[in-house]
Amino acid sequence: MESTGIYRLVERFFLENHFKVLVINALYSKMYKRNLRKTKTDKLDCISLAELLFTTNFNEYVKPDTIYLNMNALSSQYHALSEVNINLKNRYKNLVYLCFTEYELLFKGNTIYSDIALPFIEQYPHAELISDTRIDSLQNFFKNKNFSHLKSKTIKIKEVAKNSYLFVNKEDEIVSENG
Repeated sequence: MESTGIYRLVERFFLENHFKVLVINALYSKMYKRNLRKTKTDKLDCISLAELLFTTNFNEYVKPDTIYLNMNALSSQYHALSEVNINLKNRYKNLVYLCFTEYELLFKGNTIYSDIALPFIEQYPHAELISDTRIDSLQNFFKNKNFSHLKSKTIKIKEVAKNSYLFVNKEDEIVSENG
């Protein structure tokens, strides 16, 4: 059988019932028999795979070690989680953009996801909320979070917030999703 995920259950069944199982890399079978279709469900494809057993030396193409299979599964999981992470970051950035476009200027690049930006945006998800807050309160926010080096930026943040033209007002449902 081929070493694709769908056959692992079948392979396990055969091994637990003491059958000899030969596993071949799907890329190798495709390279060896170009007439194999993508889905190997019909009789001709099974016969072509069986011919490989009799015409090829399988010493090189033994089932990979468990550690390889585990690493492969972990790699697939990592890839899937990375895609989810990217989607969430894009959604987050879009929400932030609607509530206060200039956050991208204040927290450049990936700093918008930093320990500084995330708590600040959570507390002040909308430019009007910043405009309505006194400068000393904004400075205290950074002081309480041990970001004292950013206290000087609060004047700039407040100024930018006052001059910002917004997509949504502070009562919009999007603001509560953002915060």
